[in-house]
Amino acid sequence: MVYKPKPKRYNFKKGTLRGFFHKQEIVTYINDVIDEIFVARTGQPYDIIKKDLAEGLCMSAKEAQDYGIIDLITSEFNFDLI
Repeated sequence: MVYKPKPKRYNFKKGTLRGFFHKQEIVTYINDVIDEIFVARTGQPYDIIKKDLAEGLCMSAKEAQDYGIIDLITSEFNFDLI
């Protein structure tokens, strides 16, 4: 599953509005960076990445490989390679 962080819901009290907007800016910046990394690593178009990450995309190992998130699927781990 791939998804991006979302800002927490706040119970607005006196003085918390400024902190809320500051945290919202940080989360928005992190989301933009995550989008750019996924676009660069997977080769998928920006619009598709943005939509898929916003929805919380679930996929199998093969689907993740086809999407470009993972490189190799293996059925057993070879400890001799370590």
